[in-house]
Amino acid sequence: MGYLSYSIIVNIILCATLICLKWTNKSASDLSWAKKAAEEAEVVASIPCSGHGLAFLDGVSDDGNPVCECYACFTGYSCSSVSLPCLADADDGNPLFLEPFWMKHRENSSVLVSGWHRLGYSYPVEPEISIVLQKYIFKVHELVGNAVTEGRHIVFGTGSTQLPLFRLPTFSLPSLITL
Repeated sequence: MGYLSYSIIVNIILCATLICLKWTNKSASDLSWAKKAAEEAEVVASIPCSGHGLAFLDGVSDDGNPVCECYACFTGYSCSSVSLPCLADADDGNPLFLEPFWMKHRENSSVLVSGWHRLGYSYPVEPEISIVLQKYIFKVHELVGNAVTEGRHIVFGTGSTQLPLFRLPTFSLPSLITL
């Protein structure tokens, strides 16, 4: 084998190495937001709440810093003070008794959801259901007597943009409104 063959082999190895390094670095940088979110969640999950509460990344904060959200019957910065009188609520279906299991299996139960995950949504229910629901809402108000429903309409919407956008025309002249 001559120098030309060695040169070609070395060039192929160098090109393959550069391509692999570039691909590896690209995929690592693509996950930067997920890694940052996971690190932030780990920090918040490690906040001690004396076993009587938890801190959440999207929960209550004190000057931007997450703080403990105490379970029923506990209070204080670290949920270490008992709040008396404490009543047992048998109607509550809160599955807090499962918390130790899920904390023990945190690697298998963790989920990271991006802010844009399923951001769009729609109201898939047929209009007949809205008509029946409106009828019963009016009937309840008529029985209770706490609201005038005659000549009124109920607007059903599923999001933070539908209802305000629907309401915009109501600020115009009444003769321009068509329902």
